[in-house]
Amino acid sequence: MAAVPLAAQHEHTETPAGAYTLKVFSPEERDRVAALVDQIIPRTETPGASDAKVPEFIDRRLSMDAKLKGRFLAGLRAFDGVLTEQNPFCKLLKDMTIDGYYRSKEGLTQELGWHGNTFLAEFKGCTHPEHQE
Repeated sequence: MAAVPLAAQHEHTETPAGAYTLKVFSPEERDRVAALVDQIIPRTETPGASDAKVPEFIDRRLSMDAKLKGRFLAGLRAFDGVLTEQNPFCKLLKDMTIDGYYRSKEGLTQELGWHGNTFLAEFKGCTHPEHQE
């Protein structure tokens, strides 16, 4: 796969009405992928995978790589509905779900609490008692 900038892999492609325009998935495939990614990262007190637009992220990634697109769609069409570690499609789906989720604003800020561009007047270092001397 050719190197694609991280920002381009998760940028939102919007229509004037604000809805994402599918590049690879049919609406039915997008709905099926959404149901699957929400099993991997469900909504709890933090957003789930669909809330973070992971199906759209996967759709964009597939549109950039014909080989990956072929593997993913073949796996999706043959998928029997059981997410198992032994199924190569399930591993691919899980990897892409995690990748998309933790590149999203929801995954980074709401799940991980990362606010990387925040100015710190002071850095106190590690606050775990076992690391204090």
